[in-house]
Amino acid sequence: MISVFQAHTLYNACALRDPGSKRWLIKAHQTQCLYWGQKVEISFEKQQEITQNLKTQVETIRSSNKTSLKSVAKLFDSWDCAVENLDSKKSEIVNNVFVDKMRRVSESCTADIRDFTSMIIQQSIKLCKQPQPYKFAAVAMGSLARGGTTPYSDLEYLFLVEEKTSYNIEYLRLLAMTIFFLIGNLQETKLKYMNIEELKGFDDKGKNGFKIDGLQPKAGNIPTGNGRPEQKDKFILTVSELITEYTKIWNNPDPEESMKGDFTAMLGHTALLYGDTALLEQFESAKHGMTANIARRNANHKMIQQDIRDYDFLPLETLQTVFHRVNLKSAIYRYPSILILNLKLTYNISSRDLWETLKKLHDMGILSDSFHESLQLLLASAQYIRLAAYLYHDSQNENISFLQKTETLEDGLRLS
Repeated sequence: MISVFQAHTLYNACALRDPGSKRWLIKAHQTQCLYWGQKVEISFEKQQEITQNLKTQVETIRSSNKTSLKSVAKLFDSWDCAVENLDSKKSEIVNNVFVDKMRRVSESCTADIRDFTSMIIQQSIKLCKQPQPYKFAAVAMGSLARGGTTPYSDLEYLFLVEEKTSYNIEYLRLLAMTIFFLIGNLQETKLKYMNIEELKGFDDKGKNGFKIDGLQPKAGNIPTGNGRPEQKDKFILTVSELITEYTKIWNNPDPEESMKGDFTAMLGHTALLYGDTALLEQFESAKHGMTANIARRNANHKMIQQDIRDYDFLPLETLQTVFHRVNLKSAIYRYPSILILNLKLTYNISSRDLWETLKKLHDMGILSDSFHESLQLLLASAQYIRLAAYLYHDSQNENISFLQKTETLEDGLRLS
């Protein structure tokens, strides 16, 4: 299966670099047909039609986000950034408007990408044609479930199925691969995410856009896993299996192991993309019925402390250099996202996104008014910077730079 992922992505990458020829697109189509056998039949022309339709839809979502973000950016003109005025009534009003607008942009983008993903799943089901399992659900994980996704974010998802028969597993494996093919044909998957040994170190200039979670050792948060034998069908699970896996880490008495609990963080938020709502509700109900033991609470507190140490923001005076480059995801975006998620897990809060988590923490008296306002502003700013950078680059480009402020004089010289 891993070779199918790699070959399909490689052929699409070649087609992107050789737009005048159809041969690579035909090879990508042939790769799909070899995997499908007689289970899915689709002509090359029909596939191209589906692909073009998907490309148009995702570009429409991106265009809509650009328009929304421009509206948010207009607020910057009314911001008073003088240190002595940061706590002024005017700044407070502008901050509140910014937070509200950015929350709406984030919610709208998440809803659009969920609908887009759901439509891809439904299209894939039509292509598969075989009878579906009686009860199953496609469930979003990661940023799409947390409410902080972008039109360039990776898709992390799983399949829940009521009964794990050989037919159901075979069908869901076929469906997962068909979903991958439709997304891969968008040609927005950089080759490095497919973990092709022969291309290690290759400088891939392709777009890093909407794609499934990759095949690297620490990735593969998709039904089929990352292609390695031990991860086969990793996220094709019954509800009881998912609860068991989640509980295993949640109740781990070793704090150090609990701190590695990516599984609980990944499933801290989930959202239905398609299928039987009751299956996901069973998992969510079991998850929120768990009471953290002392070891787990200690681990969550350690996670928060570690995150605060790891994300030590640079003081303003450090940014007075001519050029300062940062990775926005690791240095800016992840901080509020992980911090709020850790608080959610610590206090076992049921919420549909990060914004609702903050509100519930405030309503419970865990966050003071000032902390609530500050964390909302931090989350809104991080989401704005991330989305603006991606839309500017038209790619999931994590690098941004801070440049020293300059002024242009009459003779054309520039002063810092």
